[in-house]
Amino acid sequence: MAGFRSAYLAPLFFFLGMVCELVLVGWLLPASYYFVRTRLRVNVYGYYMLVGSLLAALSGWFLLTNYREDKVTAIRCTHDTNLATYDEWARQVKFPYVASPDKIRRVRDNYSIVGIGSSKDDVIRAFGTPDYEREYNSKAINSRCVGYGFHYYFEKPEDMANEIHDKVVDVYFSPEGKATWIVGNVGLPEEGSPRRP
Repeated sequence: MAGFRSAYLAPLFFFLGMVCELVLVGWLLPASYYFVRTRLRVNVYGYYMLVGSLLAALSGWFLLTNYREDKVTAIRCTHDTNLATYDEWARQVKFPYVASPDKIRRVRDNYSIVGIGSSKDDVIRAFGTPDYEREYNSKAINSRCVGYGFHYYFEKPEDMANEIHDKVVDVYFSPEGKATWIVGNVGLPEEGSPRRP
């Protein structure tokens, strides 16, 4: 509710502040010049307008800032603490990395069990725990969760991305945790398609 109010109030305050400042530029500066030339008192309401415009602009800035922070913290992907990040996994293995035959066999044998719409738990039951989970957030100012990825490496020669030499099965999920794309370069059929932000 606070974010909803801020979304409408912030632009309103900015608009009012800009209108007041435009009026002041057109009136207060000439009036000040007139005051210097004639030593007459400038209308005190001009200063009230100046203070009001500054308060309106500051209020709009404050509300807009809070609105953006609420949006960012509310919708970014959250990492499952029970799963490794890439950095954690990379510290546990040695490169060049080659998966165990049991791991490769389990993924291949159970590949047909999972499909589009499978949950994260379904994939873990079929393939085992992924090497790591990655969160995918949009690159907009109000960043939002685009989805998640489970990554199962069969081979990885070095600690850097290499789409040709890395042999991997990737399972991508929606923000709700449902599989949308299962793809790899180990000879298994692709299912689904990339989820666009």
